Amino acid sequence: MFLTAKHGWEIPLERSKINQVWKNLNKLGTIFNRLLVSIKPALTYNQTMAEYKKLATEARKKVLEMIHKAGTSHIASNFSVIDIATVLYENLTPKCEVVWSKGWAAASIYYFLAKQGRIPTEDLEKFGKEIDGKIPYLGLAETNIPGVHVNGGACGHGLPVAVGMAYGKKLKDEDGTIYCIMSDGELNEGTTWESLMLASHLA
Repeated sequence: MFLTAKHGWEIPLERSKINQVWKNLNKLGTIFNRLLVSIKPALTYNQTMAEYKKLATEARKKVLEMIHKAGTSHIASNFSVIDIATVLYENLTPKCEVVWSKGWAAASIYYFLAKQGRIPTEDLEKFGKEIDGKIPYLGLAETNIPGVHVNGGACGHGLPVAVGMAYGKKLKDEDGTIYCIMSDGELNEGTTWESLMLASHLA
């Protein structure tokens, strides 16, 4: 049997190797199922859908304004996460934390941190701007900002940190949930799969 790619090259695959691939995929499926079963609903929704849509629209307007004024960052990466982040941040309890693995959505990160009271609202005007030779609010979020747990830029770092934070809460028997916001591209990273398997094991 051969696996054929678009560019015309072929990779010979032995039947035993194909069977092993399927076994590994089945194992991953089992891990995902265990992980999903272990997740408990942690949000109590406090707004109607119309209210969430209004809040998300306000967020998009401000984030777009920030990006336009700064002349930096990625509009699509920011906009794609705003609906999820709006609902999440409106329902967080004080003992919950959000780990943004997709640090290139920095404008959105800063917006919601300001809504949360972690950074001053007026600091949103500093996004991407150089002040005294430094840019305090970069287009890739960094951990010098309160509420940012992972430096932005490299893919696949957020989930390992989030799993560690969640396990720390479990060891200390603390309340609260750790959420991790990731991009689709990060699902290709080995650290993501390793973290999922570890989370399943530790749950």
